[in-house]
Amino acid sequence: MGKPIITPRWSSISSLARSEQVHPLTLRKVLIAREIVPVSAESRPCSATLVDYQKGRDLAAAMKRAVPFTALPQMLSASRPLVQVLIDSGLLPPLREAGFKYGKASCAVDRNHVEALMRKLWELAPVVDAAPSGMHDLAKSAEMSRVPLSAIVPAIFRSHLTRVYRLKAKEGFQGIVVDRAEIQEKEFEFQPGISMQVASDLIGVEADVLRNLTSGQVDAVLISSTQIFGQAEPCIEPASIQRFLEKWTTIAMLRSETGFTLARIRELLCAEKVEPAFDPEAIGVEIYRRCEIRNLLDF
Repeated sequence: MGKPIITPRWSSISSLARSEQVHPLTLRKVLIAREIVPVSAESRPCSATLVDYQKGRDLAAAMKRAVPFTALPQMLSASRPLVQVLIDSGLLPPLREAGFKYGKASCAVDRNHVEALMRKLWELAPVVDAAPSGMHDLAKSAEMSRVPLSAIVPAIFRSHLTRVYRLKAKEGFQGIVVDRAEIQEKEFEFQPGISMQVASDLIGVEADVLRNLTSGQVDAVLISSTQIFGQAEPCIEPASIQRFLEKWTTIAMLRSETGFTLARIRELLCAEKVEPAFDPEAIGVEIYRRCEIRNLLDF
């Protein structure tokens, strides 16, 4: 008779929605947005569209973990402005950025992200019975230091603020106290770098090329980056960009700096047998050592 099938390979959207207790039409829209089923599925009944059971179940589970924005203040014991900072800064990425563009999940975050954020906060903020001298809650510290919450809160999770505690008698963010003096002292250090997009524009390469330069795709990491808790994209250290520009160059950069045509630059490089420092196919751009071409191009 064979073995019983415990986990099916395929399931209709309607059956999956019923078993996972989510709305079938919302599930279908999310499946289409995530490209798990084709767009043509929208014109068919949910009972007539099959979906990979495991992928569909995982997606339905994510839908059930959705925490509406409106529930976050109570869940985190945080003010609405502070919750907005958490969302806008990427510490709590909205589910709509992960393809949940329809239904209640479009205005929600993943409960797993909320729990991870709070675990991180507990790691960073030791418990105390009373606020140490000079320390106040987040709203009061922002008011007294004249530094906005949008700068203070991310700085906590980036470990830029070291004097961070949580009061034993209070819940969530209401119990977090920080040092106003430290905030004022380190205000200009809160930004750890610049975004990948801004950095790629500065260097004149595509974002995918920049990722290769920061990931060690070549023999070494040419540009340093910092991964920030809660953000998918790392940020680039400005000093690292400066070091890169001093040591390396690309064809596009040479054209901008010298005013030569691309054809003329390539002609000069070829005549002197100057080769790219790394495999262009591996990183997506030709990179040259400035020390090898400085006299060649006379700049």
